[in-house]
Amino acid sequence: MTTTTKPAAMANAKTNAALDELYDGLVRVTRTAIDQLERKLNAPPPPVTVPFSDDPDVCAARRWLSDHYALWLFCDNAACLRACRCRGRHVACYRFTMDRVPDDAIAGMRLCLDAHVAGEDPLKLRGEQRRAIDALIAWRRRFGLTPLPWSVAPAKPRPHQARAAHGTDS
Repeated sequence: MTTTTKPAAMANAKTNAALDELYDGLVRVTRTAIDQLERKLNAPPPPVTVPFSDDPDVCAARRWLSDHYALWLFCDNAACLRACRCRGRHVACYRFTMDRVPDDAIAGMRLCLDAHVAGEDPLKLRGEQRRAIDALIAWRRRFGLTPLPWSVAPAKPRPHQARAAHGTDS
């Protein structure tokens, strides 16, 4: 009996070693996969990619949106701050500052533009659409701008006043 148990014990030891090696490999692969997922989840969001365009209409539309989202407040270009509007490279402005605008305010701008083109009053919208428009109005009022882009504009705030309202002034 002892002669038959030694080969069986050796076979069990080899099987156990193979299973342990397989288990260690699975644990290694699982940890690697979890690490990769955590890196993806914890990674900062990619910057907004805006393709460059020399088309004057595209440039004008992007500058208009930059003005109405008050992106010039976050711009490093002194000309933008002096003019209280976009005067620099609109592609750079979008790439580095658009992520500061809340998603609800962006949705509100789209709804306002759609309503304006259709000849409707965006303030008469209800539900989720109204919440998005209210977010846009709150974003614009934060910087002393008119509630909606096509309203009659009051005097624009000076950059230091608008920055102080946003809390970016040191």
